[in-house]
Amino acid sequence: MSTPAELELFKQLLNQNRLDFVRLAYTIFPYGQKDHPLEDKEPYEWQLREWELMTKWYNDPLTKHKTYKIAISTGNGSG
Repeated sequence: MSTPAELELFKQLLNQNRLDFVRLAYTIFPYGQKDHPLEDKEPYEWQLREWELMTKWYNDPLTKHKTYKIAISTGNGSG
């Protein structure tokens, strides 16, 4: 169970990183943190690239109000 101070910090981090999708992912999912189930996990390279593109898109005054479109396939089907 998180303390009120931890929850407040989490809310602040979410707000600070809401338009930086790489940092946001690392805030929500504690990749690489010791003694956590995600300690030995990292996002895939394609995810990082896409999050970087999304960050640029939503921080650009010319595109931030337009729909960001993406299509991703599993390549091997859903099963």
